[in-house]
Parts: sequence; structure tokens; C-alpha cells
Amino acid sequence: MDVDLKKNVLISGYYGDKNFGDEAILYVLVQKLKNITKNICILSSDPEFTSEVYLVNSVYKFNLFKILKQIFKSDVLISGGGSLLQDVTSLKSLLYYLFIIFVSLLFSKEVIIFAQGIGPINNKLGQFLTKKLLKQVKLITVRDVKSYELLRSWGIDSKIINDPMFGLSLPQNTPMNRVGIQLRQWKTLTSKMLNELAFAVNKNFSHKEIYIYSLQDSIDMPVCQEFAQILLNINPKIKLKLEHNLNIPEIISSFRNLDFMLSMRFHGCLLALKYGIRTCALSYDQKVEKLAEEFDIPCFNLNAKSEYNFEDIFNKLISIDKRQLFNKVNSINFNFHPIEDYLTKINKNR
Repeated sequence: MDVDLKKNVLISGYYGDKNFGDEAILYVLVQKLKNITKNICILSSDPEFTSEVYLVNSVYKFNLFKILKQIFKSDVLISGGGSLLQDVTSLKSLLYYLFIIFVSLLFSKEVIIFAQGIGPINNKLGQFLTKKLLKQVKLITVRDVKSYELLRSWGIDSKIINDPMFGLSLPQNTPMNRVGIQLRQWKTLTSKMLNELAFAVNKNFSHKEIYIYSLQDSIDMPVCQEFAQILLNINPKIKLKLEHNLNIPEIISSFRNLDFMLSMRFHGCLLALKYGIRTCALSYDQKVEKLAEEFDIPCFNLNAKSEYNFEDIFNKLISIDKRQLFNKVNSINFNFHPIEDYLTKINKNR
């Protein structure tokens, strides 16, 4: 859509912390927004990193003066995506994101809730404030049915949209004899399990170059380093590369050359699937398992207490029809139209 929006857009979310999922959502959002406006600013915990990666203005998200100045200058606040409005992380985090929404509404700015997962919110004050503020927001888009139903129970309308990463326009992968393995720390991912996974990887892919991805170094790096060492102990001649400290464009570019992918993170799986890469989900979370079911890819449940058979999983992985997979995944679109239509409407009205 070619709109030429003469509005300043401010984005609030869990940005600058180099969380792969959140940064992937931001990458798609900024791409979409740049088609209709160049006036974008992002609240970030690392403004220098954010400005460098996304080529937009960014300010420190905990500098009150700069926050108020940016809200005052902006016409539209986009809050999201991700799971911002919940108090499982902390009540303080929920109150922070509500404060940004509150000040924006106080200054009569337009507010859009973008691709968020709402809840759980257990604190009574947090619930009260969230309901009160969201009832004043004219456009709320959520990423799942659970969030939609929670808002509906509060008498608040919302629209369900697919994960923004479905909006990435990517070609089919260009294999270069590489296997990607993306791990993160998890309570059930034991050294014993890492050893068995390493033996299976070596048995099936010793002739390929192994790329081990740490997509969020603070969480992923220790287990990635441990797995790399285990692989080298099993086969000192195996070709191995540890990929870390990558930004989103670099990760997207690197994935393109993979033949296979084994990934724990939801967005690691989804990015590989967008390329049509034969992918195995190493599931630590229900949403990863659901993604595997949706696209009929092998899934190893890290939380299951039953015996696991890597041989069966790898046989299924190798037999995936990649062209069929690519077509199926890319038949699902990310619907940005509600946001575009709303921005166009306010552009005409003001």
C-alpha cells in the first residue's frame, strides 16, 4: 500500500534486548511501516543497536524525559508485538508498558495494540488498569485465540492476526550442505540428552557443515558451546561453526543456505519453514509443538517423560518434501491490512 503517511509513529516493546522472537517481529513491523511512512522511532533498551539494525530513530526506553518527548512528538503509538501485557515476567514490566499507553492516550495520541499475547494478569491492580486502558484503544490486534477470548470476556473487541514473521517475503532456500542447530537453555535439556542428540547429528550429518545458532546469547550461548564441544569430542573432524551475536538481517541471510534445521525457538522454526528448509522442532513450549503439528514436521518434545527415538525423528526429517513445505508455509499470510487501514484513516482525518 502506497500511503505516504505524514505521521510520526512511536513503537514500544521488548526491543534492544536482542531477544530473537521480539526482534523478528520488530523487523517485519518496521519493513511494513516503511512502505507508508519514514517517521518511525523505537523505544529500546539499546538505542544504538536498534538504530543501526533498523535504520530508524531510537531512544532509551527507560529515560522518562526522552519517552515523554517522543510521545509528545508522535501521532501514533504502536504497542507490541509480543507478550507485553502480562505479569508473569513481573508486575513492574506490565506497569511500564501500560504507562506508555496511558501517557499516549493522555496526550490524545492514537494507540494500536499490535500482535500481542494478552495475559495472564494475576494482579488485581494490573487487571484493572489493563482493562481500563484497553477499552480506550480503538485498534487491538492479538496473536492467538486465548488473548482474543480474554479481551472479549472484558468486553473489548480485538482482531486475531497471524505471527508477523509470516509476512516475510523470502525465496526458497539455497542449500550449501549445511545443517542448522538452534538451542537454548532449558531445564529438561540435560547433558545426557545433548549427547544423544550429538550422536544422532553425527550419524546422519557428519558429511555436512554444522551451524550452531545462539539466537539470544545470554540464554543460548552456554548450551550451544556445550553442544559444540560434545560434537567435537564425538567427531574431531566434523565441520562446525558457532554463530552468535547476529542481528536479525544476518540471521535471516544465514538461514537461507541451510539444508536442514533443528530448532527449539518458535521463530527459529518459523524462519526455517518460511525458506522451505526441512525442519525438526525441539519443543520446550506448547506453541513450538503446535507449529510442528500445523506443518507436519517432526517434533521432539523436550518435556515428555517417555522414551525418545532420534532415529525415527531424523528419518522423518530427511523425508520431508521441501517444495510442498515451502508452498504450504507461504500460503499463510500476515494480515497487516487492519493496521494499514487504520493509519490511512487517521491520516485523512487529521
